[in-house]
Amino acid sequence: MNAAPSPKKGLIFHEGMACDAVIQTLEVRMGMTRRDLRSPEKERAIAPIEFTFKIADLLFAFEHTGIEPFAGPVRLSAEATRDLDPIKHKVTGQLPPDDHFELLMPARAMQGLKRREREQAQEALANWVQVTAPTLPRANWGRYVLPIKKVMPPGVPFEVSLHRSTRPPEFPGSFSITHLVTSADLPEDRKARLREACARKFPKLAAWKRDEGARTILVLEDNDIQLSNPQVIYDAYASVEREFSERPDEVHVVTTIIEPSLSG
Repeated sequence: MNAAPSPKKGLIFHEGMACDAVIQTLEVRMGMTRRDLRSPEKERAIAPIEFTFKIADLLFAFEHTGIEPFAGPVRLSAEATRDLDPIKHKVTGQLPPDDHFELLMPARAMQGLKRREREQAQEALANWVQVTAPTLPRANWGRYVLPIKKVMPPGVPFEVSLHRSTRPPEFPGSFSITHLVTSADLPEDRKARLREACARKFPKLAAWKRDEGARTILVLEDNDIQLSNPQVIYDAYASVEREFSERPDEVHVVTTIIEPSLSG
């Protein structure tokens, strides 16, 4: 099992910086700088790609997409307030204050539930956490007591596990919820996300290649340090790309996980 991206932060993409990094690579390759930058998307062109520009007399057509490890982490992040906060609010102040408690639950577990079912599951989980937490053995900070035991609390239609550990004085809060993604599902989930992106992006780029003679570029931005890396993205993309007859001339994977150094 793997932890999903933090539901509080989600996946934040940096389209401008990712694309600019690719453009700088093209400028170095061709020994000239960009010019005549346009945004067909803002101009509401028939094939509204994100932007075009020229280096020398060669027209480039760009599309960008953020790569999610599975279809839905951005939605998962957006729904975190609805799905998780009620549980947190119900247990706040109800757990032993000197320890940290972490609830592990499947990613997207709440997405298939109707409103009443979701509310019942939230209530049942909160009650179970309050009763169970004081009975748990304590692990050192950053560790779990093994073996990890999954249970399906009464009134909850999915399995969870609850963990207790010591808490450093500076660590805020005493309860957190972590989403888990099954490792076996990730390759197909990643392909599904890329397939959807290709279906949206390829036809627009193909129109610019056909009608304007542009060299087409697709920028795949990866900023997920937990579930992704360039190799697994390449493997998934290479598999999905074969399903399409019209493909970009170039595909660049740009990683934006590491923040710029403050020291330069």
